[in-house]
Amino acid sequence: MYIYNQINQIMSASNNYTETSRTINSGFLLNEQEFRRLIEIIIEQFEKIEDKSTPDFKFIIKNFNGFVIETHDLDFILKMENDGSSQIIDLEINSVSKSLQNTIIILFSNNFSDRTKEDKSIRYSIKSENRDWAMISSSLIDDRLNKININNKAFTFTRRLLLSLTTLLMIGMLTYLMFNLNSIETKNVNTLKVLKNLEFKLNHNENINFVKALIEVERSKINNNQDIAFFGKTKYFMWVIIPFLFIMTFFDSVKKIIIKYFPNRIFYWGDYIDKYDKIIKRRNIFIGFVFITLFISIVVNLFSNFLWAQIVK
Repeated sequence: MYIYNQINQIMSASNNYTETSRTINSGFLLNEQEFRRLIEIIIEQFEKIEDKSTPDFKFIIKNFNGFVIETHDLDFILKMENDGSSQIIDLEINSVSKSLQNTIIILFSNNFSDRTKEDKSIRYSIKSENRDWAMISSSLIDDRLNKININNKAFTFTRRLLLSLTTLLMIGMLTYLMFNLNSIETKNVNTLKVLKNLEFKLNHNENINFVKALIEVERSKINNNQDIAFFGKTKYFMWVIIPFLFIMTFFDSVKKIIIKYFPNRIFYWGDYIDKYDKIIKRRNIFIGFVFITLFISIVVNLFSNFLWAQIVK
């Protein structure tokens, strides 16, 4: 680590340097081809600034078992087992020019794992006395990172978002119930008025159009019955709210399941290739089974309703 401390000391002594950095917290799939291409871009950039002088590389790997491995050999990393206790959690790429005046540091992290302290999945930092070189290098690295980036929507839900959605659903349901209760009460009052008016006319021996009166009473009853039936369907709101409450209550467990079957911080080499491919196959089979089951249940339900309608006729 001495050489990197020395870099910081040299750059601190001079204020005439540019630093650019970026953090990303979406997924990535870093395979051997993209990894090598990223290293090639770094080498090409250093060759442009120091007369075709290749940079010094240092790779720092943190495994699932907590071991930290430092190496200068890219092939050594790609030949690692990368599974089980040896699964890669963090991978840091340190590159520095011979003059120690230019550095590029890139970190990839499976920050969903509890084995790392990183809070972002990707971050990089570029320092140089040459501002143009730093800006161009940053742009090239951004382009490369965008190619390996995975924006998986399965991870966009957080506990706070779930709480907000559940609260909004409950407020909406309560507002809906209040308006419907008020509507039912108003229509009950109207029905009572019709009946009292009819009763008043009967008591005072007034002429009554019984057909018209019967129609008014039946219309009021039908409106009330429709409102009550529709009001009874509000129970279906619970089928929407309950899953949100369940996910929010068991958020950590649900998150672990999602991470297991929707991995998106992926170092795609070594034994992890077979493991990842098996996870994807199982996930696709499960999703296909769920969709087929839902489709069959909908078809059966529609068919049974059709048969029942024919029987009633």
